[in-house]
Amino acid sequence: MCIDLNVNLPTLVSFLLLYSLKTGCIVILIWTLLRSLSLLIFFILAMVDTFLPVSLPLTAMLMAKRPPDDDHYFPVFTGHLIMIITESFLFIFSIVLGSGLYSRNPFRIGQYVVCRFFCWISETTFLSMLCIVHLHLIGWYLVFLMVIILEFYNFIVVYSYYMDLMEEFQEREQEERQKEKAKFIAAVTARPDCELGLNEVRVGRDSKAPNGKEMLCTTL
Repeated sequence: MCIDLNVNLPTLVSFLLLYSLKTGCIVILIWTLLRSLSLLIFFILAMVDTFLPVSLPLTAMLMAKRPPDDDHYFPVFTGHLIMIITESFLFIFSIVLGSGLYSRNPFRIGQYVVCRFFCWISETTFLSMLCIVHLHLIGWYLVFLMVIILEFYNFIVVYSYYMDLMEEFQEREQEERQKEKAKFIAAVTARPDCELGLNEVRVGRDSKAPNGKEMLCTTL
């Protein structure tokens, strides 16, 4: 059993009231690639520094060594792991967005829109959880959470450009269908004339054949 769920979101006409939506999508693509890669590296280093006895030189400069409480050990581990998976998916689908922008393929951009929506929900949920259960890095988590909440505007920009491309795609499909329909009607209307011409030729041949036989009999 399949259920079609249609969600209508507000769309924009321009990016930051000055630039086109495509320009905004290119800027958002570069920003999302850099941001997702940065958060991916951060959470990998934070997970290594928090749950392993060995500290890396880079993590020692960014954060002090302090293990989480025993009551919050599993939530912190789960939050870090899900954030790593989420940022990995976001980085991969950002590449899909780049290919969709290059080829003007609305379906690839639509795949990114779906992935970005669920990644946004995952990021806001688990960063909020980490702010509660892992106070050691609450400053970093709050900065990331503020940036990610503001990125919902980026989602609306990409969604607006996706809707514009879908409208153009549907218009092209309608034009192609109308052309095919016109060709089919022209072929159907021209077919009786062709059949009538063939029937006349056949009748002419049949009428000529007996005359030839009669002439042969008379000569004999």
